[in-house]
Formats: sequence, structure tokens, C-alpha cells
Amino acid sequence: MAWTPAAGSPIADGQHTPAARSGNAIGNQFTPATVRSQPTVAAPEWASGHVPLAPYNPEPLADIIDEIVNLHRRRQAVIRAKTKVILMMKAEVRSLLCRESDFEEDKTTDRKTAYGKTPRKLTKAAQKRVDDAIKEALAEIAAGMPVGLVASTIQSYVQSEEMFESQQDAYKKQLVKHAKRLPVYEWVKGVPGFGDVSFATIVGECGDVGTYKSVSAVWKRLGLAVINGRRQGNPGEGATAQVWIDHGYNRARRSVSYVAREHVIGGMGKWRPEYGSNLGDATYYQRVYAERARYEAAKLGMPIERSDKGKESYKKHVAMRAHRYVEKRLLKHLYLEWRRA
Repeated sequence: MAWTPAAGSPIADGQHTPAARSGNAIGNQFTPATVRSQPTVAAPEWASGHVPLAPYNPEPLADIIDEIVNLHRRRQAVIRAKTKVILMMKAEVRSLLCRESDFEEDKTTDRKTAYGKTPRKLTKAAQKRVDDAIKEALAEIAAGMPVGLVASTIQSYVQSEEMFESQQDAYKKQLVKHAKRLPVYEWVKGVPGFGDVSFATIVGECGDVGTYKSVSAVWKRLGLAVINGRRQGNPGEGATAQVWIDHGYNRARRSVSYVAREHVIGGMGKWRPEYGSNLGDATYYQRVYAERARYEAAKLGMPIERSDKGKESYKKHVAMRAHRYVEKRLLKHLYLEWRRA
């Protein structure tokens, strides 16, 4: 029997029924899973109704996990190298085409350079000139006629970028190939929007998800925890070095599940239901998102508006809180299904 969120409370206030906690996602629904791996022990009288997960043995998956983690790290290194090449290319074109008069004070930051000076940036006109020159040069190179000064200057950078791009794609294919060998992949492929690459990179950052003591530990690994009442990665002004260490926040790692949640919601996280919709056509995680956004809007006193396209429009603070809620729900289900698979 399909499990669907009841109107209001189960999603709005974060409570879950036993069926929801022990569910298995199939398509857009979340239905009760089999109890093949659940220990047959009676819950104590003080229990809230949940059933403890069975003991977990990581050995059968150890080699696959090690390979995924290794491939993920190598792919990330290639991505960083490719990014550096692109930045170097742009810097060289700026040096080639721009002079002192093309720069202005950067008023978007209060940082200072190593020499105590205010950072500078290109004017909009100069930046457009650089971008147009690079675009024209890339067209020349693609046509096999790099005759211009900019094209001949950046040709080696373009070749390096293509080499790294090819290597990145090769690592991605291997990552997905190994990720598909994990038992939980059967659940993953049934979640609309949960892509193979997103799943593989989560494993690449977390390792064996089943070895974590709880889903809260998975949340902390991916930067979603709340520590001493503050969002992980934002310990507040005057935080000591030890507090920052305790937060264990890593921006690159944080982006992994952040991107995954955008896809399961849809439209890079910009999906919105029709204004006042009953969400009948939404996927499971889209319903979670919309119902949580409605709850947050009411709680925070930030009314939902109707967009020009007839969609629900949320304040940014409301949308981000709902996004975070969906992300944690997705990781919770991944953890539970991993332990059951």
C-alpha cells in the first residue's frame, strides 16, 4: 500500500509514521519495505515505535567502495586542474588586451590584498571585450584556423582543457559503472531526478554509507548538521579554531548532496507547483518540498505569492529551508535503504 504524506503534519512538522520510517521508494511513492533485514526483537516499552536496523557488515562492499572513493578523488583532481587551466587562459587574455585604465575598485568586498590595498576588477566594458575575444578565438580554433593573436595565445590552454575534459569523462563512466554494482542502486534508480553521477559522488565523499552510526552522522559528513544551535559551517563571530574544527565543514563536499537535492526537486531546485495545487502530479520529493515550503511560509510569516506563470512563489529564506529539508530527507532514505539492501 503506497505511503503518501498526510495533509499537513507528517511533512510539515517532521514527524514520521512507522511506515514512513521503514519505507522503500518506488517511483514517486514511498512504500513499506520488506522486513528481510530487520531483527526480530520486541521494541522496549519506552520506544517511540521505530524498529532498530539489523547489524551491518561492510566487508562485501569494501572493494567496490574503495574503488569508487579512489575514482572520485581522481576525478575531482582533474576537475580542479581543468578549472585552473581555464582561469589561467582568461588571465592571459586579460593581460594581453587590458591596461591599467580597464580596472576599477572592487566595491563588492571589504577584503584587502597582501599589500593592504583594495582589490580591483575589470570594468564591465573591459570584461565584455575579453569575453568576446575569447569567444571569437575559440571559434577560430574549432574551425582549425587560429590566425588571430588571442587564438594563437590560448590554443595550448584549449588543448589542455580538452585533455582534462576527456579524462574527467572517463573517470565519470568508471564511477557510475562501479556505483551500479551497489545493492542500494536498485532504490536509487527508482527516485526521479537522483542521477547516477550524483549518487556516485555522494558515495565518493562519504564512503560506505552503511557504516555511519546514524543518518545524523551522514548529514554532518555532508555539511548539513546543526551544532550548538548553529548551522554547520557558520559557527558565528569570534569562533575559535577548535570550534571551526568541530564543525568539520568542507565546501566541496557540501556541494555534492546540494546538487543532488536540486535534481530530485527539479529544474535545478527551481521547480514550483501550480498555485494552490494539491500536488497530485508531483513526485514524492517534490511533494515534500512544496509541503515543507508551505509550512515554513506560514511559520515565518512570509506568505506564498502567485507568480506571473501561475506558480507558487516563495521567499528565498522559505525556499532554502525547504530545500535543506528535502536534502536531509533524501539522505535519510538513502541511509535506510543502504542498510536494508
